[in-house]
Amino acid sequence: AISADGVGTQPHISGIGSITVKKVATNACNAIGISKETTKTIENVLQGVKIRRGNEEESIDDMTLLIHRLSKVVSFVPSFCRSKSAMSTGQYHSLVCQMIIYMRSYMEDGKIEMDETILKRSTPLTLGECLTTMTKFSMQVPWSFLVALIPRSLSAVVTSLVSPYGFKLLLGGVITGDISSAKTGFMLIILATAIPPALNILANIVESSYSSRMIAHLRREMFGSLMKGGTVYDDTHRPGAVINTFSNHLKYVVDI
Repeated sequence: AISADGVGTQPHISGIGSITVKKVATNACNAIGISKETTKTIENVLQGVKIRRGNEEESIDDMTLLIHRLSKVVSFVPSFCRSKSAMSTGQYHSLVCQMIIYMRSYMEDGKIEMDETILKRSTPLTLGECLTTMTKFSMQVPWSFLVALIPRSLSAVVTSLVSPYGFKLLLGGVITGDISSAKTGFMLIILATAIPPALNILANIVESSYSSRMIAHLRREMFGSLMKGGTVYDDTHRPGAVINTFSNHLKYVVDI
């Protein structure tokens, strides 16, 4: 990131050939999650585009042409009816930012990442993308975890709603002489006093069960990772099924 004091002092982007521009675009598409169909279209529209090494005006003209070419892939229609080879305006903005980051990195060290599977997004998320990402993360929570929250939630509801309502009926019945209302309020107070402890006991049992199963799952994953060569192996190969741990480890030993 460039600080406020550094704005306008950074060297302009220049001296990037057409092949490098296409590779930068491909890496940026993979980093921000653009589909393969759209990536192919972007590679086609950037055919022959390069950033010349010359004066600043020529470099700016080339960057303007690059950004204009990318805008041809943008579609303003909703995602459910958008072509697979088109991208949204948000993706367009993120792609341009990510490409600029990669180009500046290329100008500093002269290297470009060839392994597309390890690329990570470094451009900031927009508000919409942030909300979408948070929603996706929340939907990945196991149902058993949500079930474990039900007893605690019910206990909170009983304590915060039922008990005050019972006191309201009891006091109102006593003041107005309404015996039926007072009895109902008194019964609600008794239930609001008796139910939360029972729900807390149930919550402890459910949460303990979920924690035990979660720890057992993590132990199996760690054991599988250990048998396949530890974290060094996981950096190259994604963890497989637990049933294949010994065969994977045997293959790993044989390859050595």
